[in-house]
Amino acid sequence: MKYINTLFSALILSTISTSSLANQLTPEFVLNEIDVAQKHYMCDSPEAAKSALQTLARLLESDQSLALLDKIGPDNLAFTYARLGLVYENSGDNLKASDYKAKAVSLMQRHLSEVDWEGMKQLIQFFDSNLKKRDDSVKCS
Repeated sequence: MKYINTLFSALILSTISTSSLANQLTPEFVLNEIDVAQKHYMCDSPEAAKSALQTLARLLESDQSLALLDKIGPDNLAFTYARLGLVYENSGDNLKASDYKAKAVSLMQRHLSEVDWEGMKQLIQFFDSNLKKRDDSVKCS
């Protein structure tokens, strides 16, 4: 019984620590992670893009506080899901692509009720093409 109580205590402490860590994300850290994921998405293999975008999605999911969203913008998680949908679609995994597309649209519809997948896809393509043109940090070598 003592062993179970110790495990339970460790689990509670681990949960509290993880929760505290998530609430300590700085906007600078998150913006850097967005840049890293964007570069992998635009320049690397689909597998590298998936990994970087999934890591970013987990990070963004862990802290949706208004203080953080005010600094980094409210739609980064939706656009991360949309990019994951595109990567999976291009890789031929339509089931995962559909899941991420639905998540992206659902998040965007919270404040843009008329948005659909095609509209999101056009926004992503517009943002990405302009980003490549103006930002040296995403130029692929």
